[in-house]
Amino acid sequence: MTLPPAAPLPPPHEAAPSTPSLAWRVGTFVRTHHAVLLLAIAAAMNLWVVLSVRWLPMQDVGGHIEIMDIMARHDDPATIYPEVYNTTSPFTANGLCLVLAQLFGSTLGAFAIAKILIAFYVVALPFSIRSLAKAVDRPAWLALFSAPMVFNAVFNIGFINFLVAMPMIFWSVALARRFAEEGGWWRGLGLSLLMATTFLAHIIGYMMCVAMVATMLALHLPSLGAWPGRSWLARLKPLTRLGPVLYSSPLFLYWVYSRIIANEATEAGRTFVGKQDGLGSVFNPLDKRIDGLHEWGLRFLKNNADELALLALLFVWLILVAIAIRRAPGPLTAPATPATPDALAAPGPITGPPASGWRTTLRSYTLELMTLGCMVGYFVLPNHLREVAIISERAWFVAIFLFVLWPRVALTKRTLALAGVLLTVGIAYPIAVRKVSKAFDRDIVGTLPQAIADLPDKTRLAYVRTVWELDTTYMGPHWHIPKAVNAVANGGYTDDNFAMRPYYPVDFKTGKTPSQLDGRFWNDPNLFEWDFVLVYQVGEPSQATNSKKLELRWHEGPWWLFTVLKPADWGVDMSGGMGGTVYFEACPDKTDLAGLEVSHDGTTVAAVRTLCTRPPSEAPEVAPSPPKPDPGLEPSPVPTPDAVPTPTPEPAPDVVPSPDAVPTPDAVPTPTPEPAPDVVPTPTPEPAPDPRLAAAELPRLVEGPWRGRPESGSIKERLECGPGQVVLGLTGRADRMVRALGLRCRDANGGRTVRPVVGGPDGDRFDHGCPSGEQVRSLKIRAGWFLDAIGARCAP
Repeated sequence: MTLPPAAPLPPPHEAAPSTPSLAWRVGTFVRTHHAVLLLAIAAAMNLWVVLSVRWLPMQDVGGHIEIMDIMARHDDPATIYPEVYNTTSPFTANGLCLVLAQLFGSTLGAFAIAKILIAFYVVALPFSIRSLAKAVDRPAWLALFSAPMVFNAVFNIGFINFLVAMPMIFWSVALARRFAEEGGWWRGLGLSLLMATTFLAHIIGYMMCVAMVATMLALHLPSLGAWPGRSWLARLKPLTRLGPVLYSSPLFLYWVYSRIIANEATEAGRTFVGKQDGLGSVFNPLDKRIDGLHEWGLRFLKNNADELALLALLFVWLILVAIAIRRAPGPLTAPATPATPDALAAPGPITGPPASGWRTTLRSYTLELMTLGCMVGYFVLPNHLREVAIISERAWFVAIFLFVLWPRVALTKRTLALAGVLLTVGIAYPIAVRKVSKAFDRDIVGTLPQAIADLPDKTRLAYVRTVWELDTTYMGPHWHIPKAVNAVANGGYTDDNFAMRPYYPVDFKTGKTPSQLDGRFWNDPNLFEWDFVLVYQVGEPSQATNSKKLELRWHEGPWWLFTVLKPADWGVDMSGGMGGTVYFEACPDKTDLAGLEVSHDGTTVAAVRTLCTRPPSEAPEVAPSPPKPDPGLEPSPVPTPDAVPTPTPEPAPDVVPSPDAVPTPDAVPTPTPEPAPDVVPTPTPEPAPDPRLAAAELPRLVEGPWRGRPESGSIKERLECGPGQVVLGLTGRADRMVRALGLRCRDANGGRTVRPVVGGPDGDRFDHGCPSGEQVRSLKIRAGWFLDAIGARCAP
């Protein structure tokens, strides 16, 4: 018996079992979409960096967060914003971040919105490059080049508006190619909306987008004379393909008129044109332009990690270009596998039929033409026109992302190893970026956000920088972080605010533009405009710490936070150490300092708070007769003028009539169940006050906040001057902390009393007394876990 010949087996990748298993399905999906999966892995690494680090080393992001918080909470009376800023509609150039803040800032917060926008950039940019590659018939796997490239000089500078615009630029060009070749009103409408969103994101990104989209559409227009016998109006119909560019142009033209022309070269005009040079042409020399190629490219870390990543990417790119040139000289346009562009193609470059005609040739090299156009713009645009100079710098930044799509080599089994190199760089470089970013957040930023969050609301914070770059990253990523924290945490404002830029929809009200402090801020005449001054300096700013106009509030690493003292607070002598936070404690209006409540553990004063007296008219009366000082609350052996040491025919005026106490002229100062209040008891170190008068006196005391940390097991004692007395000074013992504390009191007749000192026996004795005719009006305190130092300010 002869068996029939067996049927030929299908290729392994086409063989499907009758009941496909999950592993087979996963394998098929990976083989079919391996390129996009590799790109997703690299993009996920970028996202991991952004979400795992609190404060990234990005320079301008903090300034953007400050403006976003102003837009989100402009009408909030708990902030300083209503009295300082004007706002207009954010639906204009550079306003996309502010639009999102206005819509979602009250629920998400400005900081979270900024994080979302940065996360959008690092994920969307590689996928936008992939979309462009597919549109211009280039291998989509080349987008792997762009994944590690998202961490670059522009990212370091923190131009968050421009970063958000970048993916929109490439998506617009890709959609323009589809619209030019296939038409469709929905594609034209989508392209118009995408370009308008790019305009909203950033004006410079929009200008680049218009140039590239217009180039793409113009190269794909059919000949205007292609239909003989038709009217010229019909022959002009192909020009409608330029519609998406024209539809968004009124936004740009109105912006140019309102921001530059109508302002007649005032603040907005000077932003774009150097005041001293006018419209003259000033160019950087060629060697300086060449040196700037790396500065505006992959220039981020100072540990050579970006150079190593760049060399690896350049090595793979050159190999791919060599393969394409050796195997397929000439113009090549068609994709290898249109149905499944991510599948492994046959070995060799992407090939297609030779192009015919100069228009077809230009279309096949549209990507190269746009790349060269960006490079020409970088080298020939004048550098003194401020915003034009920025355009030329960012033109090169766009060009480096277009360069990665030049090789026309499919992803094959031979080139899969090169894709593995790209993926390795896409994983290793974000790890290096995250390591440096974590160190920046931990060692440079540190606890600064908490120190600023502890400031009062509506804080006016000036920021002085003496160090402009870091040792780990380029530029100055620490410049604007304090501004963001002060806005989000306190609703305050700072100097060098982006509201000073005329092209933002947030600006300062007339007369509210802040003055900036210079390097000698302690002698600056505008110092008193600010509540606090934050200094970034390696090493102690000794002239500031020794200035009587400033008080060091907090210090960590290179950060020095000073309280700006008002002239009345200058020269307050303090006893104790330099730790803790500075507080100025004063009694409310129409009240006087009556004493202190002290928390101590028997060796060190842990905390203290003020006790103030209300006006006598608000205090409850014990008896109908006018209140007099109670000797029971005054341990001084000197009797008060109203004390009656011997019996007289005149009864004691303060005796309260009751069935238990009958006032008679023959009252003798002997112990009774209810002695007369005016009887002077035998002097003791601390006599117990009369219960009735103490209860009557308590409502008159206004307690301030604790300064320090009163532990639950600590001893709490009140040091109070008697009724009719004022606090004359402080006494006690201190070294690096306050160990013991007491009061000096004075009555209206000049009599003086020292309240018992409470606390421990250690430390050097101190005594802060007020001159004649003055009393303690406020306290100057340094406190953290314990009471570090204390001083008194005297006034009449």
